[in-house]
Amino acid sequence: MTTTITSPESGKRYQLTIDDEGYAADCSCPDRNFRHHDCKHITRYDAAFDRAAVFAALFKKYDYRANGDLVTHRINFEITLGF
Repeated sequence: MTTTITSPESGKRYQLTIDDEGYAADCSCPDRNFRHHDCKHITRYDAAFDRAAVFAALFKKYDYRANGDLVTHRINFEITLGF
């Protein structure tokens, strides 16, 4: 799978190749093509992917709407209030 990203510094667009696990495997930027190491686009994409995976796991675990657990709902409510 490929996705297009925009570099925040230059505004240029590059193609990222995503592997089966969801991580970036290749980038079309000159840094990746000429130096053959993980460029900042790959590093940033992988870090964002990891953060999204952690958030999804925590959301699934603690969201009372997803698991129907009243105790989880009470804990979330107490955390919101600052207890």
